[in-house]
Amino acid sequence: MQTTAEARAGVMAALERLNTLFWQRDAAILSEFAADDVALIGSEVSEVVAGREQVEQFLRRVLGQPAHHWWEWTTVHVSSRGSIAWLFADGSIVIPGEGRQSRLPFRITGVLEEVDGKWLWRQFHAAEPVPDRSPG
Repeated sequence: MQTTAEARAGVMAALERLNTLFWQRDAAILSEFAADDVALIGSEVSEVVAGREQVEQFLRRVLGQPAHHWWEWTTVHVSSRGSIAWLFADGSIVIPGEGRQSRLPFRITGVLEEVDGKWLWRQFHAAEPVPDRSPG
């Protein structure tokens, strides 16, 4: 069994791989998700998929889009128990443009499982938080 520090390092590596593969639009991103009992919840209302087949279809559709962007995290919190870990990452989605970059708030939460020494996503949830609209 891994120590908490080893689990954190493995989960952080999984987060970085996901970011890199997403930015590169690399189909290898599919290998970052568990083979079964997996869910992906995107930031759009219609972006809720469960099961390996649906996750693969969703990711292939997203990878086919021309827009390139990546995530930069200001806060990443990782917790683990044995071969299961969960994380919360808060930061920005960075969108390159003509001579400048746009940044929008972005968050993810996830549940990962260590399988044969590699941390795989069991649940991935992305969100684009909106400004607080509460009175006051």
